[in-house]
Amino acid sequence: MTGETQFLDLPDGHLAYDDTGNGPLIVATPAMLDLRSELRYLVPLLVEAGFRVVTVDQRGMRESSATWPEYGSTPLALGLIALIRHLDAGPAIIYGTSNGAAAGVYVAAEQPELIAGLVLVAPFVRDGQRSWIQRRLLNIMRIPALTLPIYMSYFPQWEPRRPRAVDFDDHMAKLKANLSEPSRRKVVAAYVLQQTHREAEARLGRVKAPSLVVMGTADIDWPDPLAEAHWIVERLGSELIVLDGAGHHPHVEYPHEIAAAVTGFAELLIPPYPEVRSTSPSAIAVGMATSSVGTPESTPASACPRAHPSFPAQQLYLALTCTVATFHPPTVTTGERPCRSALR
Repeated sequence: MTGETQFLDLPDGHLAYDDTGNGPLIVATPAMLDLRSELRYLVPLLVEAGFRVVTVDQRGMRESSATWPEYGSTPLALGLIALIRHLDAGPAIIYGTSNGAAAGVYVAAEQPELIAGLVLVAPFVRDGQRSWIQRRLLNIMRIPALTLPIYMSYFPQWEPRRPRAVDFDDHMAKLKANLSEPSRRKVVAAYVLQQTHREAEARLGRVKAPSLVVMGTADIDWPDPLAEAHWIVERLGSELIVLDGAGHHPHVEYPHEIAAAVTGFAELLIPPYPEVRSTSPSAIAVGMATSSVGTPESTPASACPRAHPSFPAQQLYLALTCTVATFHPPTVTTGERPCRSALR
């Protein structure tokens, strides 16, 4: 498969995607209101590891149709269902970033036969409460002339790690140019003001697919990212990987670590993926050793699953998740809504 842009025609428009590599299928979404090139560092690593990776532009973004009757995680989920069926390559791992995580949950609950596993990255799977200041900011964003400038001023905070990616400014310029197209000028407001994840939250209890949660400690979309990550883990029975200092686009800041995690996660799925080649441990182990945070409790060796001896990435993945999963951030009860993001 090549990485050339392809299009999936749907009743109300088309979704743009690229299709790279051969092997077990991963369908990946960027975060809300970003281009699929957000995944530019991760895709080559996953392809090298033996995956077929399809990245898709969300509604209104880049080469997907600009105008749709609805935007958000549930419409994205419906598009992913259509795309996976169109690809006809067997069950897929959905790599869902931000609102893409809610879309993945929806697909796994409604069409479980299409899903081999979920990787939920900087995940939004429920709505959150907004502060008075954030509600005022949203009201200001209803003014068309201010919507895009406010959004673009917020965007850099999602990638806080320094030094930034060498092409950060170029990516920002392409994103701004895309959202400045006359047909797309209402897209930011449509997502920010209309999107809800209630349908995903209502389906959490129905998800049976294995899942991996990836959260950065510097993700500003949550006042306590670890607490939100554990809230999800408790409901889905997920594995958890925490990346120190990562923001809302961790695959831009820690692509090698995430590639190793996804590879190890895939190797644990049933049926196993013998085609997957473990990503180079020498390139990843250093980053992994410094990327988990907190004070783990000691975990008996018997409590951790065994890695297959022929899968180095699986051994690395299990070593990390078995430790990280024992962290205990502040408890978040079912009724609380810790989200403080004005834009998600």
